[in-house]
Amino acid sequence: GSEMCIRDRKYNSGKDWHTTGHSERVSYQTNSGVSQVRLFEVSGEKDNPVLSQKGFYATGELIVEEKKDEAGLPTLTYTNKLEQSILLRTISGVDTLDTYQVYDNFGNLAFVLPPMAVSSLQTLGQKDALDLYAYQYRYDECNHYRGKKLPGAEWIDMCFCLLHTSDAADE
Repeated sequence: GSEMCIRDRKYNSGKDWHTTGHSERVSYQTNSGVSQVRLFEVSGEKDNPVLSQKGFYATGELIVEEKKDEAGLPTLTYTNKLEQSILLRTISGVDTLDTYQVYDNFGNLAFVLPPMAVSSLQTLGQKDALDLYAYQYRYDECNHYRGKKLPGAEWIDMCFCLLHTSDAADE
């Protein structure tokens, strides 16, 4: 078999980055029970998805890519078994900021929950938290992107129409 070659360090251009050891570093592991990654699910219709939290992911269920920037600050990307990025966790000092991506049963991105949306789910209730702070996406019955709602804004509907054109061979 062949060995997997994964680059674990990346130096930006310039001598100072190399001589001072300021590199971007990458490592991989699975999630631990300490990481507490929320398990969100989507139910309802494709054009009206409903978000719910079903607890937390079990230990070892997610792949975690940890990237440390030149200053040593980590960003963790949690990926599920379907290779969908479900959580981007940024850690800076004592602050941990979690942004969740939630997919429907068809693999479509249905919600992006920035830190304020996640923290507001309990205090404001789901409808207000999603309306004010979340990115929401809808699809039609054929999985075509149908619309989006940005935080604090109204829905933007998309319409894709198939146009028939004719040429000399049709006449």
